[in-house]
Amino acid sequence: MMQPGAGLLVSIILPALLGCVLSEMPSLPEKAEIIHSVAHHFHLNSVFPLEIQGEGIDYGQSVVKIRRYLSGSRIFTFSYLYPDTMVRLGVLNVMLSTEKSEESLRQVNFSVPLSNTVWLAFMDSDSSVEELFINIAVPFDCEFLVAQEEDGCIIITEVYHINAALPLQTCRIGNWSSHIGMSWSSMTFYQRRRSLQNTVFRAGVLQGPATSVFKGADGKIMKIGSYIGHIWNILQGIMNFSTSYYTAADSAFGVEMVNGRWNGLLGMIDRKEIDVISTDILMDRKRLGIVNFMNPLFEVRTYMFIRSPKKSDMDWENFLKPFSTGLWMAILGVILVLSVFYFIGIKVCRKYNEESEGIWTFRLYDSVFYIYYSFCQQAQSDPVVYSTSCRVLSVTTYLTAVVLLVGYSGFLISYLTFRTTELPFTSFGHFLQAGTHRLGVLSNSTHYVHFKESTNPNMQQLFLRYIFPNKADHPKSFLEGLQRVCSKERYSFMAPVFIANGFLKELPCDLVAIPEAYIPATATLAIEKRSPFQGLFSHKSGDKTRLPFYVAANPFHFHPQSCSKPCYPCESPALIQVCIYCRAVTSAAVLTSVKFEDRQKQNTLKYMIWEL
Repeated sequence: MMQPGAGLLVSIILPALLGCVLSEMPSLPEKAEIIHSVAHHFHLNSVFPLEIQGEGIDYGQSVVKIRRYLSGSRIFTFSYLYPDTMVRLGVLNVMLSTEKSEESLRQVNFSVPLSNTVWLAFMDSDSSVEELFINIAVPFDCEFLVAQEEDGCIIITEVYHINAALPLQTCRIGNWSSHIGMSWSSMTFYQRRRSLQNTVFRAGVLQGPATSVFKGADGKIMKIGSYIGHIWNILQGIMNFSTSYYTAADSAFGVEMVNGRWNGLLGMIDRKEIDVISTDILMDRKRLGIVNFMNPLFEVRTYMFIRSPKKSDMDWENFLKPFSTGLWMAILGVILVLSVFYFIGIKVCRKYNEESEGIWTFRLYDSVFYIYYSFCQQAQSDPVVYSTSCRVLSVTTYLTAVVLLVGYSGFLISYLTFRTTELPFTSFGHFLQAGTHRLGVLSNSTHYVHFKESTNPNMQQLFLRYIFPNKADHPKSFLEGLQRVCSKERYSFMAPVFIANGFLKELPCDLVAIPEAYIPATATLAIEKRSPFQGLFSHKSGDKTRLPFYVAANPFHFHPQSCSKPCYPCESPALIQVCIYCRAVTSAAVLTSVKFEDRQKQNTLKYMIWEL
């Protein structure tokens, strides 16, 4: 049991204790001030003084007077509230001091709900809080405060139960005196109730990429791992609870059946067979009817996956795609124009600069090859030209060629390294227009329900034409569905991208996701409806200081298009190798012929000299 004074700061309590000088229980105006302080602390602007039956005329008159006092403090008071209105409006429920405390509490406990409500009960100093609540269950998520006189001041104590097997938990959170007023503990609600004292939760789990299941020799689940398991294990440590694990007989998350019941894990939690679902489950509006979701853990996109298309022939147009047709034509025109200008410059140099060497036999096609070699960044033996205009033209040619070559090489390398796959369709609408593939979804899953209840015309057509007719033949697991994509021709399957990436090593083919054919969703944990521990779980699971790995260690942010084996830039590397070998052989043959021709010329020259 928690100690009554645990978590309070001495600097807050000590001054208040020194100022506690009350000779008797507070008067009605003082009670009104305490009520006002409690309402202000919990940000409540309405008070409901309960009229307990059987308390007599004095109690009823006290309630009327309390309402009058509070009206002067701008606190709105109710004379009657429906139970659901009490929770929705956020009302402070007040029980004035009575000699029949236990009977009054029992009457309240059976007439209105206590969960998610704030209560303040004034009790006599001679009454024991533990004895008063020994047979009355105060839910974990109820803020029930007891005001009692102690040593001349009013002590505010909160009481609650973790479960029926544990004793009443009490914690002193404040005190009030007529001289100092109200003093509160600096600890928050979930800081005071951070320990569940080894309460056992029945958790439903399913094996998957985000949740690993480890079983013992007897086949029972001992613990869970992976991303979700890591989160759950940390929550167990910081919240001090333990878990017994269960799995669904049909290995499904669950959908609502025709008879209105649920199957899978959701059916188990609806039948009270488990308390929480400690595996990643997608948040869905219809599921909110039977479970409450905790804070979102990560975003999930369910893509349509197909087998990666293959191409048997090399597309030689890839080497022309870095530049547009207009740019290629402009480059060809620049080469021709520069060739003409260079030829003219050489001829002018021949006429006015007789010192130039090797230019007397320079022809127009020599000028064309000279400019072409420059664009290819190839070394060449050009005539010695001393004309400034020809040198400027040569420098301009080389600079232009460098810019074009850098742009062409960069684009070509990036294009061949990372190429986008040519898909048969890119969205749900294109899928319907093509009509070439079949579509499968996980059996008894939220994806089936999403297609069924969607208002999008394309989604409705997909459900009527592809999903509903094959309802009995849908895969029972994501792995089975992805294996069908590899084994069946023209088959597509809806799967979350992180799950598909987790199974890639077990698949015999490469998969590709259709980029615009996906269903967005959010994955989280789930707890039974109206569970008193929902707020604590949501608070702790959303605490980034306690769970810093949320962003850094989340492994489920993948690009939708991926492959299980290394992706090569071209599907026919042998053809490229043959071209390289042919080029090498041709170059060697040309070089040999040139050497042979040069040797023939040298022999002819020697013979002519010998004849002379």
